[in-house]
Amino acid sequence: MSGKRSSRWPVLLAVLFLVGFVSVGAQRQLPRHETRYYYLHTDLEVDQARAAAIRMTKMAEEYFRRTKDFGRGQPDRRFDFYLFSNQADYNAAGGPPGSAGVYMRRGNDARLMAFMIPGHEAESWKTVQHEGFHQFADVSIGRLPPWVNEGLAEYFGESIFTGDGYVSGIVDPRRLERIRRTMEENRFIRVEDLMDMTQREWNARLKHENYDQGWAMVHFLAHGDGGRYQRPLADFIDRVGRGQDQVNAWGATFGSTDGMADALNKFWAGYDPADADHLRAEATLRTLTSYLARAVLQGKQYDNFDAFLEGLRDGDISMDVNVVGENWLPDDLRLRVLHNTDGWLAAGYAFEIVSDPRRLQLRMTEPDGTVKLAGYKLRRGLVSEVVVQ
Repeated sequence: MSGKRSSRWPVLLAVLFLVGFVSVGAQRQLPRHETRYYYLHTDLEVDQARAAAIRMTKMAEEYFRRTKDFGRGQPDRRFDFYLFSNQADYNAAGGPPGSAGVYMRRGNDARLMAFMIPGHEAESWKTVQHEGFHQFADVSIGRLPPWVNEGLAEYFGESIFTGDGYVSGIVDPRRLERIRRTMEENRFIRVEDLMDMTQREWNARLKHENYDQGWAMVHFLAHGDGGRYQRPLADFIDRVGRGQDQVNAWGATFGSTDGMADALNKFWAGYDPADADHLRAEATLRTLTSYLARAVLQGKQYDNFDAFLEGLRDGDISMDVNVVGENWLPDDLRLRVLHNTDGWLAAGYAFEIVSDPRRLQLRMTEPDGTVKLAGYKLRRGLVSEVVVQ
């Protein structure tokens, strides 16, 4: 990629139904790691591969959680995921030129592939989260209309990894600005035309606007108007995933498309960018709590948040795999949460350690007075979940 960030827009569904692709095995044999939901084939260094395994496990669980009302549940087999350390091997294995990740299927042969872009690992993982959903949907939901498939993939692509899970529903300020500008210039296609678009038509005219519109529709239907569209959306996806024509499925769940474009425009025109901060700040709170849980498991005690933050900054909380075992977290996550925490503190957010009779918790108070309390659950000595009230 010559050090440049690869665009995620033109990849995946343009090559989802290829007539053929190169055998990975014919190129080079990658070490295989068996994880809870994936066979991870990768030549990344040990810690990078371990981090990838954690991310993929939590990513799959986020897919399961968010689609439980319309998916088929957890598949009865593991997914294959090929993660390369360089672009040349990725392309040699069939990865399309100009892409950073792809999900390809031909008959019963299907694979998810990606490579890590040096210096742009965060963007690489957004690509994996996007493409990984296409693989998940193909197996666990069924054939989806392009706008739904891509809209949901973008929805998950924007999710933030927190160590013990993901936070979804993130609105990137740059995307919000772009969507508003596109709406003002009337460059989105009619909702009816979007719904009529076939896979072949979508592939023939890959455009930023189509991906933005699919994401904007999915996000609005998942979160807009106080959640009134969540149940119809789940029913709609369930119907089309089982093979029902999407026009009939829409009529049976939402009724008419009349007024949908106006409601969509009104929602995004009135969206408060500050609302996006709530979820991003929560992602930081969840990540901090993941580290607090590991500190407690190591017998660490902190009287206040500043002491905990200093311990996290100085490496007082061990991530030696011989010490923490499956509770291991990658160091880039620690560096990211320290950076983000500094930003939230400068913006007026406050964090406190709360002593609970059973275990420590973290409280976050936002500038508008919103308070969130985060704790964690343990299962057989492992941090199984971070819970936010």
